[in-house]
Amino acid sequence: MGDALLPSYSIHHCSGALLHYHGQALLVQNHKWDGWIVPGGHIEPGESPLDALVRELDEELPGLRMTPGSIRFWGIKTKPPSEDYRDSNAMFLFYDFAARIADLGFTHSPELRGYALFSAEQTRGLRMPDGAEQMVRRAIADGVVR
Repeated sequence: MGDALLPSYSIHHCSGALLHYHGQALLVQNHKWDGWIVPGGHIEPGESPLDALVRELDEELPGLRMTPGSIRFWGIKTKPPSEDYRDSNAMFLFYDFAARIADLGFTHSPELRGYALFSAEQTRGLRMPDGAEQMVRRAIADGVVR
């Protein structure tokens, strides 16, 4: 066998959460994507996935409080970049969480265009990237979004 070169990827680690409140999913819109996504973002060097999630939620949704003990780790998934992403050699590792929102006493930062709560029925037909849609479908299957 020869010395075959393996593809070289830049790995991006990200944390995100399907947040829910009284049977509805909280989804956000940012300035990078046209559709609805779950809140979250890149994990900084030295951060744990959970610490990154808490930091990102605080940056994107100031004042957000989660119900104590409600944060659940759902798993890790890999995903190549979308067609419009600037680095075609990127690979994403997403650390997925779910958590219940304690109350609606929060706002959104300028990082986001907005946010909204959606019932299971309202999520049908929403424009979402695959990863966000998978998380919403899981929340519906688990009964936390109805």
